[in-house]
Amino acid sequence: GEPYEKRFGMSDDGTPVVTEDNVAGYKMFSGLSNLEQVFLPVTLTKIDTHAFEYVNHLSYVRLPKTLKTIGDEAFYDCALTEVELPDGLDSLGHNVFNKGVASIRIPQSVRHMAEQTGEYQDIYMEWTPKEIKAFKDYDLQWMETGSSGQGQFSFAFMRPRLHVPEQYIDAYKETFKGY
Repeated sequence: GEPYEKRFGMSDDGTPVVTEDNVAGYKMFSGLSNLEQVFLPVTLTKIDTHAFEYVNHLSYVRLPKTLKTIGDEAFYDCALTEVELPDGLDSLGHNVFNKGVASIRIPQSVRHMAEQTGEYQDIYMEWTPKEIKAFKDYDLQWMETGSSGQGQFSFAFMRPRLHVPEQYIDAYKETFKGY
């Protein structure tokens, strides 16, 4: 096949799109339903919106330490059950993993986390109280109120166990009173 940097994705109108270097582009692997495992390049910095959507048999993906951004619905309708988000990840788009993943650790480096729906039973967070206050009002409001502006379900609907550093339990309780 072609080199990774030149791999084509498809736009919504069916025209091919060449992705940027070090990016798993928009719909790049969409619909490759027999794909089971993916070992992404160690230089990858971004997984774009819908990059792996409808890859129904994808059960394993290795996310490199260089990854900074995962776009909206990047792994929508995949068979992933475990995901290890790398330290250094900065942004987690809307509904990245919509099913299957029962446990997820949100690295302390994450500064933007859009609304997530899915089947999470355990969510591990590492933010300090100061870090939460720095971005909660804009990026995590959906988490506190239980829904987004669009009225979609969120963590509050799923009722997962939220795991936080022991020394910050009271700060989390205060920050997410409505959660």
